[in-house]
Amino acid sequence: MHLFFERWLTAVMVSRGGHFVLSFALIALVLGYFWRSSPPLLAEDDPHSRLRQQWLNVMPLKIALQSTASDEPVWQHFSPMAIPVTDVTLVAWRPAENGGELLLTVRWSAVPALFYWLARCGMQVTAFTLHSEHNILQMSVQLEQ
Repeated sequence: MHLFFERWLTAVMVSRGGHFVLSFALIALVLGYFWRSSPPLLAEDDPHSRLRQQWLNVMPLKIALQSTASDEPVWQHFSPMAIPVTDVTLVAWRPAENGGELLLTVRWSAVPALFYWLARCGMQVTAFTLHSEHNILQMSVQLEQ
């Protein structure tokens, strides 16, 4: 019996299936090398990375808003003669019982700021029109308090 094991151990690898074992070990080593040396997943490969980045951008804004927010809104005084919005010029003011009508010359970029200022003054816009006349944008705004 010992003679069989001695012959088997001293026999050439080819006769013991050595090519199969050697090729399997070589393939396993190569695959293991490439698997270990591959770079980790990049952030853009992760499907949730964009959502995570948006959340990280929003959180400081949320914290800043909570620290500065108060329960009472800050109201401004409404005066059609002193509109604090740049690129807005008063043409006419027609007062009524609970508001009135503003006729203005404006630039497109100033329209959102004008509506924001009117809201902070407690004025509600019930109707408005925009039209261009001689390359000047004119705006008519119906207001109620």
